[in-house]
Amino acid sequence: MLQYLTQLWQYFRRHRMQALALVLFLAVLVAIHTWWLRPLMDESLDLTERIGREQGLIAKYQEKLEQAKELRSQLEDQEKELKRIQERLVQGKDPYQLAAALGELAVGKKTEDLTLKSYQVLNTVEYGLYREVRLQFILSANISGFYQFLAGLESSREAISVQELNVQQRRVRQGPDLSVTVVVAALMEKPKAGGNK
Repeated sequence: MLQYLTQLWQYFRRHRMQALALVLFLAVLVAIHTWWLRPLMDESLDLTERIGREQGLIAKYQEKLEQAKELRSQLEDQEKELKRIQERLVQGKDPYQLAAALGELAVGKKTEDLTLKSYQVLNTVEYGLYREVRLQFILSANISGFYQFLAGLESSREAISVQELNVQQRRVRQGPDLSVTVVVAALMEKPKAGGNK
């Protein structure tokens, strides 16, 4: 081993300039790496991390955008439904006028088959842009007159639904043999602020 070290020392003494140049070259490489390449590598790593964060944000915003598109679609559908409902709202402000108009519409011309005995407004419930008015009609009718009444309600373009129906048969010799109580709900325009109900 000693002999090997001796040979190495002699080789180093003969090629001293080359060895010194090699050491100097390695020192310059370390210096360049330390002062120039290392900051570039650190900056590259920082940029890679930043790009990763930005891509995460982009993915999050894409998800939010998709949710917003779905929400927009739902709102458009709700707007269409609202417009459809608004077209079917009963025009006017007075529930009693509505009851009279529906009575005339459903009964039509007075016949022996159907007689409207009375009507009344049971209650009014206000919602966002409209109100629901519940009306009660008391009729004397036979089966064809009762059918005429229901057909008159059904033919109305307004949003009207039958909520309660009470039919009782009476024993009479002539005239209508049914006593009918019908409760209907109609959607009506909500009066403007400052208007009468």
